[in-house]
Amino acid sequence: MKKVIQSMLAVAMLEGMAANVPAQTGTVTFEWTVPTTGTVATHYEAYAVTDTLNPWDSQVASANVTTNQASLVIPNDLRVFVRVRALDADNKIGPFSVFSDPYFYASPPGACGKPRFKSRS
Repeated sequence: MKKVIQSMLAVAMLEGMAANVPAQTGTVTFEWTVPTTGTVATHYEAYAVTDTLNPWDSQVASANVTTNQASLVIPNDLRVFVRVRALDADNKIGPFSVFSDPYFYASPPGACGKPRFKSRS
């Protein structure tokens, strides 16, 4: 019984610590101008990638949206580029946009060091 209680306390402590761990991702919203030629765009596909030379193998986030903006969940500390393409009501796919400028979603500050006793007054 004692071991069970110790195990339960250890799990509870770890769960409490996990609540203080910073998020590993962040949501970033991107927007673009809609196409002015061809059929009317009814929806868009947005992709965030880490390598513009090999985008399909480096995709880290994507979204299908009906407006000219998308919120993507981006991993922290990763430089990403976003590109978008429009689709019409018949799902005909337009060409991809050029890649965005690089975007870097930085992690929040890390944990402080363990406090230590310095002095008493």
